[in-house]
Formats: sequence, C-alpha cells, structure tokens
Amino acid sequence: MGSSITLIKMSKMKSPTEKFLILCVIMLSAILVIACVKYYLLIQKAKCDSQHNNVHLSMNDMAPYERVSNNSRLIYDLLPNAVATETGYWAAIKPTSVEINADGFRDKNYSIETPAAVFRIAAIGDSLTFGFGVESDESYPKVLEKNLNSKNKQTFEVLNLGISGYNTGQEVEFLTDRGLKYHPDLVIVGYFPNDIENTSEFEMLEKKFFSEYANNESLIKAQNYSLKELYVFSSLKAISSIRSELSKTNFSDAFRSVNESLKKLSLLSLNNSFKVMIVFIPGNPGIKHVYQSEQKEAIKHICEENNWCFLNLEPIYDSHNLWNEVLDPQDPHPNPYAYSIISEEIYKKLAECRIISE
Repeated sequence: MGSSITLIKMSKMKSPTEKFLILCVIMLSAILVIACVKYYLLIQKAKCDSQHNNVHLSMNDMAPYERVSNNSRLIYDLLPNAVATETGYWAAIKPTSVEINADGFRDKNYSIETPAAVFRIAAIGDSLTFGFGVESDESYPKVLEKNLNSKNKQTFEVLNLGISGYNTGQEVEFLTDRGLKYHPDLVIVGYFPNDIENTSEFEMLEKKFFSEYANNESLIKAQNYSLKELYVFSSLKAISSIRSELSKTNFSDAFRSVNESLKKLSLLSLNNSFKVMIVFIPGNPGIKHVYQSEQKEAIKHICEENNWCFLNLEPIYDSHNLWNEVLDPQDPHPNPYAYSIISEEIYKKLAECRIISE
C-alpha cells in the first residue's frame, strides 16, 4: 500500500520534460522488441527452409514455376501449366512473364506428330536458351523461329526446351525424357562454359552453405541479409567452391561428364535421325570460367567428329560488344538485343552448314 502511494506521489512530481523522456524510452523499447521479434522470425524461417528435405537451392529456387523432378537425373524441372512473373535473382530486373506449357517447357503446346511440311527444331540449354529475364518471344529459340519463317518458304517450329541452371547432362536427359517424342529434325545445343560444372554437387554445397549461414545469427545481423540474399550468398559461395576444385582437376577429367553426355546425344541423333548443332556461348570476361578455351576447342572437335554444325559466338560477342548487352551489371544474362544478334548468327550458320536453304 505504501509503495503504491509513493508511485502516485512520484508520478505527480514529474515535470513535462521528464514525462516526455519516459514516453520516448517506452516507445524505443517497443520498437526494439518488434525488431527483435522480426529478426528471430527471419532466423527461424531460414533454419526451417534449410532443414526441409525438398528445398531446392539453386539459381531458380525463388521461381514458382519450378518443382522437384520425378526424374532423378534431372533433379528439378518446370511445373506444367505454371504462369508466373520473373523479377530477377542476381539483381532486380524488369518483370517478365513466364508461361510453362502442359509438357513442362517454356513454350506453347505442340502436337506430338510434326505437321506436314514442317521442319521441327528442339533447342536445349540452360538459362540462356530458356531466356531468363526476357519475354518468351525474345528468347533466341523463338526469335530464330520468327527469322526462319520470315525468310523461307518452308514452315519451321523451334521448341524451347531450355531450363535455367541445367548442365549438358541434364539437357540431354530432358531431350530424352521430354523432347524426342516431338520428332525433331534438328537439335540445337546452347553450350555455356559452366555446363562443365556438376549440378548435383552444386545443389549439395548450396544447401550446406545456406544451412551454415542461416544458423550464423551474427553474420545475418552484421550484413542485414534478407532470406533471398542468403540464397544468393550461398549460390555464389557454392559456385566459387566448385570452380576452385575444377581448376585443380585436369581438363580431361573435368570434361568427362560433358563428353559422355554428347556421346549419348550422338547415339540419339543416329537412332532418331536428327541433325545436331552446338552453339558455344562465351562467358563474360569479367567472370572466371574454368577451362573456357579448352571447352570450346573440345566442343569444336566433337562437332567435327560427328559431322555436326558448330558455331562459336565469341567473335560475335567481340564485334557487337554483346558483353555489355546484359540485363543488369549484376546479372550478365543477355538482353533482347543480344538475343536478336545471337539468333541471326545461328540462322546464318544453319545456312552455311546447309541445314536450311536460303
């Protein structure tokens, strides 16, 4: 009773300035409590995501049009009939629409049987074939299709079977799993220097690093990382680790998985009577890709052995300065202008290889 009276007397003795200071302390305390709660929830969400068995941590983890694949060799694929908006991963980019067809690739639906008098092309590759960051009709397969149909009497269909993050093994597997039934007359492989990297190893390392970072509260607090930034940070760390190990491996061993995948493609082409073209898309000079020149020469040699058409885009990148025609300084994926140049060069090479007639 006595203490209550004392508090009442003290409250009556407070000056306006003292009351204001007390109010400020209360408000600051409330703000601090709210911030701590938000921070705690972020940590718990990160921990929960990192422990989830089905979490897929790769460049496209945040994409709602992906799923864990029923085909273990693919690891992941695209969600049939998904419709989404892509706003970027490495950097914020202009929103683009992504529509996946009923068979799980970024294109319209096609009849299984090739229509009469139609020359059908299947384009396989990674994000540069998929057209990450651009509209579907701005991707090089669809621009190529437009060019072919506008300059030839024959009708052409170019199916975009590219999936972001895939390496050569996954691309050939996706062709086998999903593309061969469309009876392509030609398969175009969009080859990028990171195709030499092991996707399964990347997935494993990315999960490992994300789990470590998600549990490192001091790191998150110091860098003020969002959950998405943790994914990106983990991706970069995984890429760096894989390339560091690849650089210590002799080229023949590092290239073995690509070589085996292209041998499989060779058998598929013979058994299914389709021609093959490989387009070598160079990596940005500012980003170190392991064995880039060796890969280019090896791919060229494989094409010569199999009588395949080979296009090296490196001189085109130099002459048109395509190195700077990107989505964003932090995201080196080609912009629509770059894809228009790439598709035009593919068209010219197809004519040079006598796969099409001008």
